[in-house]
Amino acid sequence: TDRDTASGSSSDVTAADGTYSFDGIRPGEYTVRFTTPTGYSITKRTGTDAEPFAPGLSDIIQSGAQAGRTGTLTAEPGTNPNVDGGFAELSSLAGTVWTDDDGDGLRGDGELGRGGVTVTLTDEDGAVRTTTTADDGTYSFSDLPAGTYTVTVERPDGTVFSQRLDGRADLDEGSDVDADGKASGPVPPGVHWTHLDAGLSPLSTI
Repeated sequence: TDRDTASGSSSDVTAADGTYSFDGIRPGEYTVRFTTPTGYSITKRTGTDAEPFAPGLSDIIQSGAQAGRTGTLTAEPGTNPNVDGGFAELSSLAGTVWTDDDGDGLRGDGELGRGGVTVTLTDEDGAVRTTTTADDGTYSFSDLPAGTYTVTVERPDGTVFSQRLDGRADLDEGSDVDADGKASGPVPPGVHWTHLDAGLSPLSTI
């Protein structure tokens, strides 16, 4: 944690319980800058202009040029402002796209993963990340802040999506996407789901 002023800055490291302090500061205007720990993201700022630096509210600006900093704090003589910062563990989503030969929505013995399939992840703000399944059909998205996400699997020609069985990325049974290849839902902090899967059934010909 760093304290910046017009005349310089000083640093402190949080204790085991997360507390820190800058003692003996002079009255004036200050900004507190937090260094985000590896594997974490800044949580939503809950302190407001009407109630700045209230105990238990995160004062860190989450994004933009001032990300990781607080707003300007005016330290009055004899006061002890409370400046808190919240961080949440990053999450990840992963799964497998496979050829569901019998179309039952369950990956059976001998049903192979399908490589080269485009998978898109969209967050609640509309930001998009795209990847392609590996040769064994697996894909993954890492370093995800908590939030609501939609996974979209692009259907290759000559296939349809298998019936959706559970729709939950924390379970390893069956296909999770709907008929459009989509699965949506909240992703809590610190979860690492590995079974957001999609079955692709080959179209038949007569």
